[in-house]
Amino acid sequence: MEEDYSIYMKKGLKGKKHLLIDSSQLSSKDKTSIAGWHPSKDGRFIAVELSKSNNDKTEIKIFDVQQKMFLREHVPAIQYPYFNVWDNDSLGFWYTRGTSIKRGDEKYYRRLYFHRIGEKNTHDKLYFGENLEKEDVPGITCSDDGKYGVITIDKNDDTTSILLCNLQNRDAPNIEITKGMKARSSAYINESYIYIVTNHRAPRKKILRRRIYQDRLGEWEVYVPETTNNLENVVMTSRYLFLEYTIDVQSKLFAIDIRTNEKKEILLPAMGSMTGFSSEFKSENIFFSFSSFSIAASIYKIDVNDLTVSLFWTSRVSPQRNNLITKQLWFPSKDTTPIPMFLVYKKGLVMNGKNPTLVYAYGGFNISLTPSFNKTIIPFLDDGGIYVLVNIRGGGEFGELWHKKAILKNKQKSFDDFSCALRFLTKKKYTCPDKIAIWGASNGGLLMSVTLIQHPELFKAAIVSVPVTDMLRFHVFNGGRYWISDYGDPDDTKARSYLLRYSPYHNIKNINYPSALFLTSDQDDRVHPMHSYKMVAKLLSNSAQKNSILLRVEKNAGHGGGNTVTSSLRASVDIMSFLYKELDI
Repeated sequence: MEEDYSIYMKKGLKGKKHLLIDSSQLSSKDKTSIAGWHPSKDGRFIAVELSKSNNDKTEIKIFDVQQKMFLREHVPAIQYPYFNVWDNDSLGFWYTRGTSIKRGDEKYYRRLYFHRIGEKNTHDKLYFGENLEKEDVPGITCSDDGKYGVITIDKNDDTTSILLCNLQNRDAPNIEITKGMKARSSAYINESYIYIVTNHRAPRKKILRRRIYQDRLGEWEVYVPETTNNLENVVMTSRYLFLEYTIDVQSKLFAIDIRTNEKKEILLPAMGSMTGFSSEFKSENIFFSFSSFSIAASIYKIDVNDLTVSLFWTSRVSPQRNNLITKQLWFPSKDTTPIPMFLVYKKGLVMNGKNPTLVYAYGGFNISLTPSFNKTIIPFLDDGGIYVLVNIRGGGEFGELWHKKAILKNKQKSFDDFSCALRFLTKKKYTCPDKIAIWGASNGGLLMSVTLIQHPELFKAAIVSVPVTDMLRFHVFNGGRYWISDYGDPDDTKARSYLLRYSPYHNIKNINYPSALFLTSDQDDRVHPMHSYKMVAKLLSNSAQKNSILLRVEKNAGHGGGNTVTSSLRASVDIMSFLYKELDI
């Protein structure tokens, strides 16, 4: 059994696979793992992002496919380099990295650099961003023919600047194409047009395009208008524009023929989630990953010639579960806003008001939670449990407005949505407070921590993974300043006031809270482990606390936990053991 991700290669879709990069050979001493990999256009090189603790701090190394070895050159991890894209000639690539030498600022002051194969990283040239501000995040993509680059600068005020650059004449001035557009946007180039996916005056997103002439750009035209559903993802090929929408909190896929503008829905295997595309601009096939509550992540192939979908690969370890029922329900929140949830349970389960129930939610940063496979909960479902996924406000399930309804001074609405979900499950006699456990991670860990403090009467146990708990100091650790757009700036008097009202760490009272298992990692450089350490210490110092307060720390690991199969299994066993004990299963 492989303990971590390895990279395989095969020739053609039906060729025999060969092990190319063996993760077990990377470094057993510091548990180095593959965090990302990016083949060059000609397939000769792979830019591999390697992490020593499965956290955000990765170095970039170059793997020579023909020689089956890493080259000596690399981009060191010290300033958090992120790979962007290979140049068209496959002899170099762009990446971003921080430029500050101040401790704690390594993720900030990001600039765009170009690395040429065969040269030392100290020779990498600054390509763009000399005058960017502290929290600006630049990036670049390239047109398939290598003529143009599109530079994006994401700012912390939820706006994006987009520049068009001439890659064949790098002395030519960049053209700003979104000047004055207050929106989040991304760009794609298809031959003579540049396409912009944006929420400018369109909270659920639309697609604009401009024609590229030799010395200028044409006028904007609306190519895909905003709909009543949220546009989640766009993939551009030479012939089609593939559009992934979230409709009723599940993925739907459409294709637009760029030559005829004809739009066609591509039927997906079930009610579930698309989690990634893999394609080349002129390829005859597009691949995507798909999963649902009952279907483990599988890879499907779209034939671009006739838009048919077929299964390309599926896991033999987690076959499709045919004994599960998925139901979507809606309930009113505190302000009467309808909120959706999914219930998953085994066929034949009797709803007696006492069923063990595990409730999961996130609700932040415009991120959508759609039906997907979670192997950890399968034994729980087999043993008569109900799994609930709640789509509270603050997420992106219904577009930017759904997100902005529960951020900054309105963040409490996320917490209200979740507490109302727990009341609804009890009211409808699916379960009762003594049989409810709640679970969330990262921003969802904040949600669980707040619910623990605000509504201890609604549930029996909480699983709190890598949480944010100190809302007055989150911005001074790691990349915390990037969260100010959702939470607010604690250094601002008005924001500090509303943050203090719900900050879990600052609102612990002298009462007996439900049992809680806090999980963190000692090398988490996204949400600092101090949030868990402080929260647990303060709960344990509470003289009225009788129920269990546990802290689990994964060593040499980052925000996503351990980087091996064994560490993942051990974490799952600990979570399920806690859950089974507290819910008396």
